[in-house]
Amino acid sequence: MEHFDLLFTRVNDIGEVQQQMKTQMDIRGQAMDNYTAEQQLIAQQVKANGAAVAQLTMRQFDNDGPF
Repeated sequence: MEHFDLLFTRVNDIGEVQQQMKTQMDIRGQAMDNYTAEQQLIAQQVKANGAAVAQLTMRQFDNDGPF
């Protein structure tokens, strides 16, 4: 009977470790989701900044006239 108790204790320990690992994976998954969202936001900002620089450059050429 003692062997069964040890077996059940080990199985319970394994279950607890698996739960801890799942929790850590969920946290890492959420962190990756946040990272991806931040990357997309930065990409949009870079795109908008590029468009603004392009417009300013074109206006500068228009204002300077022919050389």
